[in-house]
Amino acid sequence: MGRKLKSNRPIAWGVDCAFRSVAIAVVELGQTSDRDHAVHVEALLTKASDKKLRVMVADDDARCIREIATWLDEMFMVYEPIIICAELPSGAQGAKAHHALGIAKGVLCTFAVLRGGLPMAVCSPKELKTATTGNAGASKEAVMAAMGETYVINPPGSGPVGLRFHPTKKRWEHEADALGAYHACRNSDLVRMARRTS
Repeated sequence: MGRKLKSNRPIAWGVDCAFRSVAIAVVELGQTSDRDHAVHVEALLTKASDKKLRVMVADDDARCIREIATWLDEMFMVYEPIIICAELPSGAQGAKAHHALGIAKGVLCTFAVLRGGLPMAVCSPKELKTATTGNAGASKEAVMAAMGETYVINPPGSGPVGLRFHPTKKRWEHEADALGAYHACRNSDLVRMARRTS
């Protein structure tokens, strides 16, 4: 992780929150949403331990929780936000997925509380897709394309050096969702209040 970002603007995080993938989009807030500036996108992927190691599920979950919490803390030290905008699904398919989503939500909300009670604006997956593409049933590829265009992000392997999505699609799609979470919340009352400090 690098040095703390020097910015005269307040910073918001867009967060795509899941147990196997957490992504953050760092956005400098303008006085209005058309003056926002995305400065960084990054995703963390967690992996289950190899079954051959015979690690208990609870122990493996605890390891992944520590990985996520540590990464959030490292990101905070460089890109300190005044607000978090998160995509938080209300449910998941299957008990295991529901359990994993609950853990991820808990880690993010606890992080926000421990970092001075950061306010959190939230959106659902449908709200994210509608805000970014105009279509509640949009594909991940459509969200990726819309966010790349809206925030002038160069596709992997093209364009000048600057803000880019990760070249691996699995990370790229989560980074786009993180930007989408911010985009969907950008005109919420909480973000409007945050803008007043800009």
